[in-house]
Amino acid sequence: MVSHLTSINGGILEVFERYAFIVVLGLAFKSKKMRVELIILLSSLIFSLNHYVNILSEQESFMNTTFQVIDVFSFGCLLAIFYLYTGKSWLAMIIHTTWDFIIFAMTSDALGMESFLYVYDGSAGY
Repeated sequence: MVSHLTSINGGILEVFERYAFIVVLGLAFKSKKMRVELIILLSSLIFSLNHYVNILSEQESFMNTTFQVIDVFSFGCLLAIFYLYTGKSWLAMIIHTTWDFIIFAMTSDALGMESFLYVYDGSAGY
């Protein structure tokens, strides 16, 4: 149940945070060439680097968190493109919520609990 609520939190609250970056960067780069590309890349970079806090809050290793940051950066670029192309933040919210739900459902240690889709545990010995 907690993972479902976390999925919704990521899908809504993180998207609001993310698009605040897009708006600020849009204003900052309003007269630059390659404005859209800069907005997509920089907003994704800022948003993904914020995930390094997971080292402390979820006690993840630096390497695992770095892989998460890379994943968030690329996924963030995709969501930014959807948002800038459609102008609809609800689409990014639905995609983000669905993505988080799938990730939390398939990861055995999501938020320190067993997931309902995780079927293999290498420590079981079989």
